[in-house]
Amino acid sequence: MTASTSTSWQTIRAWQRAAMLARIERRRINQDKFMLALIILERYLTRFFSEKVDLLPDWTNFLDIPMLVLFAGYVAFATRSRSRAEQGTGFGLLALLFLLMTGFSALFNLQRLHLGALSLFVIGFLEPLMFMGLAYLLQPNREVAGFLLKLLWLVGWLQILVVITMDLPRFWATRNPDFISGTFGDNAYQLVFLLLAWNVLILSLPATSRYKGLRFMGALLLQVLIVFIILLAQFRALIPFAVLTWGLAYIIVNRKAQGMVLKAVVGMSLFWVLLLVINNTFPELKYGDVLQITSRTDEVIAAGKTQAVLNLGELVIEQPQVLLTGTGPGTFATRGFQTFSIIGEQETANKIYRRLVPSEPYVTDVSLRYVFPVLGRFAFGAATTASPWFTYLGLPAELGLPGLFLVLLMYFKAIHICWRRGAGQDTVAILARWVLVAMVLTLQMGFLGNWLEVSRLTVPVWTICGVVLAQANRYEEQPTVSSKSVFVNGIKSRKEA
Repeated sequence: MTASTSTSWQTIRAWQRAAMLARIERRRINQDKFMLALIILERYLTRFFSEKVDLLPDWTNFLDIPMLVLFAGYVAFATRSRSRAEQGTGFGLLALLFLLMTGFSALFNLQRLHLGALSLFVIGFLEPLMFMGLAYLLQPNREVAGFLLKLLWLVGWLQILVVITMDLPRFWATRNPDFISGTFGDNAYQLVFLLLAWNVLILSLPATSRYKGLRFMGALLLQVLIVFIILLAQFRALIPFAVLTWGLAYIIVNRKAQGMVLKAVVGMSLFWVLLLVINNTFPELKYGDVLQITSRTDEVIAAGKTQAVLNLGELVIEQPQVLLTGTGPGTFATRGFQTFSIIGEQETANKIYRRLVPSEPYVTDVSLRYVFPVLGRFAFGAATTASPWFTYLGLPAELGLPGLFLVLLMYFKAIHICWRRGAGQDTVAILARWVLVAMVLTLQMGFLGNWLEVSRLTVPVWTICGVVLAQANRYEEQPTVSSKSVFVNGIKSRKEA
């Protein structure tokens, strides 16, 4: 009896300990979900409240910096009792090299530097990697990945809801495409980015033999709706890249399926047909200019963006050392210079800086000679064509070709990891595909503006990339915390560990 009683007590204590550990793990998972959701929703929703409904002051648009500090503190606290990452990622080394290169260029061009522009340059390129590194160090449970997938679905549906209820009535009344912006305040282009990446989630909806036809029709109608919204937002310069990204989503999702290329062509054709429909229905959006691009190449060559590239070539001929040292971070055409120069006098960051540090509008010798003279040279009446502010001009000019190479290496490394992890239909694979499409689209948008420095695009993508990377580097699945059922993409399934 004594031995039996002792065994029973041991069993009870073991069960109690297992239950306690399960509660602790459940609390950790919920805390990780909350923290990551807070980061993503802050970037996607703040401008809705600060610009669209005017409930928050303008300074709340810069909450990404406090969020980074908060996230770092949370990760430091949360990981004290967790197992550490089994291996490094290599991104830390790349970020360190980029920072050293920035310091070298700054020392070489000290006389041109502006503290605000330099700070924004560093933040713009390295802040997303900091979020990614912290998300990776957190080593979130696989269940968190499923939660983030549902969160992205929620954000996408929220964009559609806001567009239908708030934006479309204003557009019908004014025919002004600037009103089509979803939760992104005054920036319609960020909405376009999110919806283009969101398409990969639609294509990843699980197919069942019972509801296959219904799923196909639902997905097709949803795609038509988001293309309709994208085209109404009138990001004309992005159209060629948008069509390519649309086709890429089909290839990524159907990489091992028969007719992969055919599906991509059909998807791209859908986008193009809807473009023609929108052009005929709303001629004031001027998509006809895009269709005439091959016959109006002279306008493209004379545009400010093209001339800025030619001027960069002239700068390199006159000062060959620029290829290695650059003109200095935040001194030529990146977002840091654009924000703090005389062009960005109305920018909130510029106003705050000049209030704290009284100074004249910022200009540099190289920007005055090679950048400002080409401002305002439009092609097709599109502001994007007249703007010299874009990544593939500013980054190599300010940091030299090695700086551009490092940034591209970071993105291609992440894309390669997501491509490998994106096979399959589990939640992590779908998240990896979303990150992959979003990063490829970001690289394409670098030809149009300084989009690689826009945290509303890059921070959520790189944060989720950190979660994907943590899962990709694990050799064993984590134990299931609960056997409750969850809904993934509207299909009921057992909860993943």
